[in-house]
Amino acid sequence: MKIKPMNITIAKNDLALMDLDGTRNYLDGISYNIRDIFHGNEKTTGGQDDKPVDIAEHLMNAMDIFTYALEELTHLEVGEEDLPKMNSIISSIRYIVERLRSISIRLEPGISLEYYALFLDKIEILDETIDDAEHVFFELRSDKDFIAEAHRLLGL
Repeated sequence: MKIKPMNITIAKNDLALMDLDGTRNYLDGISYNIRDIFHGNEKTTGGQDDKPVDIAEHLMNAMDIFTYALEELTHLEVGEEDLPKMNSIISSIRYIVERLRSISIRLEPGISLEYYALFLDKIEILDETIDDAEHVFFELRSDKDFIAEAHRLLGL
């Protein structure tokens, strides 16, 4: 798998041009990067171990990208046939959040309190964004009053 740049500016540019499947593949690349950070890859790490602050920075960059991508996905028109893909994306990112919470405990001693607080804040923001995406794609669709009002407002 090709390693994706862990940079929010590049991600915004790349994701702006993608549909649901493209976004899903892009997020798979970011997930691969996260696995690579922890399991290492001689080609990408040069055999050197990252310090806790480096790991935290990489993970925060990934969280920013996941948060942005989920926010952008809520703007896409997703048909019923694509809901399993959305569920897969949401479930995968929710699992990553669980792992980030468990990893944060191990990172805490190696980074400043302020940086640790920022790390935890980014986890919470991503978790809230996941909840919002889940609400948009699964709960609001079954709310008949919401759908009727949306159709009325949009003139459908």
